[in-house]
Amino acid sequence: MIDLPILLEKMAGWHDGDEIVGSNTVSWSAYREAEKVNTLEFQAKLFHFIDNTTDSILRKHGYEVLTYLFKNTKDMDLGNKLLDRLKSEDKNDEALYILLTGLGESTVNMDGDIENVIFYVDDTRALIRNAAIRLLANFTNQREVAIAALEDVVENHYDEYDLRYAKESIKKLAD
Repeated sequence: MIDLPILLEKMAGWHDGDEIVGSNTVSWSAYREAEKVNTLEFQAKLFHFIDNTTDSILRKHGYEVLTYLFKNTKDMDLGNKLLDRLKSEDKNDEALYILLTGLGESTVNMDGDIENVIFYVDDTRALIRNAAIRLLANFTNQREVAIAALEDVVENHYDEYDLRYAKESIKKLAD
């Protein structure tokens, strides 16, 4: 049985000591353990932990484990709960970025509230904006809405990365 608070602390690197970054660290091993989480029973415990901690680093890692769980189980209820958390994490850049990238890297076809993601495609924070643009490629069930948002990005992009990621997402949705 995984001790979730300890796992999150280990992921944070607090137990690495003087070890050089790499595969010999406690945090590296913790990430490998977290990537394998595939039991939905952890979902409620992780949400409870996230909702009751004030430590932004532990919140971020809690969401990271939840995105691994989503990737491993493809449970749409969990995916939709994570989408619903985006705006509540707006002030925590790292947690928001982890949610957006974790959902995007899952490559699971999303069916939740696409507007929660579209909200961030015009964000002033480049990493948040780029992660949202890339996540839209997973909304194949809402292809028309996603493509319309991405076409707007192409027309009004901030930089070459927005343009590149929007074109890549459009291509994935068109395939």
